Amino acid sequence: MANVIISFTHPTDRVDGNPILPGEITDVQVSARVQGSPVWTEIAVVDFPGASVRVQDVAPGDWEYQGVVRGVGADSAPLTAQIAVPFAQLGPLATFDATLE
Repeated sequence: MANVIISFTHPTDRVDGNPILPGEITDVQVSARVQGSPVWTEIAVVDFPGASVRVQDVAPGDWEYQGVVRGVGADSAPLTAQIAVPFAQLGPLATFDATLE
């Protein structure tokens, strides 16, 4: 298991080049899925102006995270990030002895 920090920078302009006005962004929806899965699961909603979230105890595997800016009017297109959470090595034997018979 590992902790993953998701961080992002809020947009200042719309896709047409016009500025985003104060109060138009309400939050960022963060979703996750195991890479290759068709289903996204919402894991956090970060209220504006927050710009990060800590995801705790992420299981080993290849993960995808998605962020969508939400607010007044239409939501943004999603952006994704990928991360591989490694499997932790097994601990050593508790005891290991050799004796003469």
